[in-house]
Amino acid sequence: HGEHCRRRERPSRSQRIKLFCRSVWICPSPWDLDHLVPPRASALGSCAYSPDPTILRLHLPRYGVSPENIILYGQSIGTVPTVDLASRYECAAVILHSPLMSGLRVAFPDTRKTYCFDAFPSIDKISKVTSPVLVIHGTEDEVIDFSHGLAMYERCPRAVEPLWVEGAGHNDIELYAQYLERLKQFISHELPNS
Repeated sequence: HGEHCRRRERPSRSQRIKLFCRSVWICPSPWDLDHLVPPRASALGSCAYSPDPTILRLHLPRYGVSPENIILYGQSIGTVPTVDLASRYECAAVILHSPLMSGLRVAFPDTRKTYCFDAFPSIDKISKVTSPVLVIHGTEDEVIDFSHGLAMYERCPRAVEPLWVEGAGHNDIELYAQYLERLKQFISHELPNS
């Protein structure tokens, strides 16, 4: 009896991404985006900021992809390059999963303005995003406080109905059923070309 009752293991990050892609009918790109990072980027910049839009414009036609078919998705620190790119480059949509307002505001929650030494001022860039934006955040996020997601949503000019996952933390939102349901709804019914 015990042999047949194995403990169900939590899926790995790559398994969850594959499940997400199958659930919303996305085919992950077969090419690696790392080659799109400009060589002049610093060590911090290469992992913190997005590819140069000019480089993207040169490569996308090569793969038969047009901007109106691209949905930018960023999670946690990955929302920094996502917001940066979306503020300079139009796309079909943007999904911000557990976004941060700025690096300084994560470290010092009482910070109310952006200083010149704050490396990740997403809160100041989100108002320049012209694409529809879905913000997703767990109400019990222990890494990036829920207030960050709320503030990003409030400053976003084309925000759609957000997904606030009651009781979710920073790394488990994908395990809640409403996560995939909200993504399907957004992609299939709320985008202009859906």
